Amino acid sequence: MTEEEEIADPECNSERWWELAERHPLEAQASALYWMLTLESPERWEKLQRQNIGNWVEEATERLPFRERELFAADCAERVLPIYERAYPGASCVREAIEVRRCYALGQTSKEAWEDARQYTARVAFFAEGQARYVVDAALINRAAVAGFFAAFAIDSANSAESSTVCYAEQIWQWERVQQYARGEVQCRKRKRSQTPNAIRNAGGCLLLSTRWRQKQVRCIRCLRLKIPYEWNGYNKITLNIGLVLSCQN
Repeated sequence: MTEEEEIADPECNSERWWELAERHPLEAQASALYWMLTLESPERWEKLQRQNIGNWVEEATERLPFRERELFAADCAERVLPIYERAYPGASCVREAIEVRRCYALGQTSKEAWEDARQYTARVAFFAEGQARYVVDAALINRAAVAGFFAAFAIDSANSAESSTVCYAEQIWQWERVQQYARGEVQCRKRKRSQTPNAIRNAGGCLLLSTRWRQKQVRCIRCLRLKIPYEWNGYNKITLNIGLVLSCQN
C-alpha cells in the first residue's frame, strides 16, 4: 500500500495519519479522517500548516498542468505588483510581463515572446531594490512553482511587526488558490484581442511595444548595444546597457 492509499484509508491510525499529512497534505484533506482529526485537534493542523505551507504550495504547483501552473505564477506575482508600482510609479514593464505570461499559458503567444518579455523586463527592472526586487523575481522566474515563494518574500521583507503575519496570510491564499486550480475551479479564459498586452512577439515576428508605442507594430531588423545616460525615479544618472531596436513600421 502506498502512502497516498494509506492516508486515504478510513482505518488509518491517527498518529500515522498526522505523520503522512505533513508529506501529503492534498490527500490528507481529501481523506475520510480529515474532518474528524482536525476537529479534534485544530491547533495541530494549524501548526503543521504554518510549518510546511511554503513546501506544500511549491509541491502542489509542480503537480499542476503547464497552463494552470503558469497562470498560478502570474496570479501570485500580480497580487504583490502594487509593491513594485508604488516604488517605481509609471513603470509598466513588470505588469506587461505578467500579462505576456498569461497569454503564453493560454496559448495566445509563443514561448519566444515570453522569453523576450522576461529578458526585456529583467534589463529595465535591473536596479529595483528591496521588496520591489522580489516582485520582479516573482513575475519573471521561469520555474512557476517558486513564484509564490518570491511573492510571499516580497511582503515579509518589509521587516515590520505585521509583515510575518501578512506573509503567512499570503501563503494561505496561495495554498487555497493552487488547490482551486488543482480541482479545476478556476476558469482559464483566453484574452480578447483588445486585452492582449503590448509587449508580445507573435509568430510572424512582429513586436507590440509598451504604452508609448501602443497600437504600433514594428518588425525587428537588428539590435545594437549602446551606453546612454538614464535617470530613473530620482536616482543619479547612471549608465545602462540597452538594446536599441532598429525597426520599420508595418
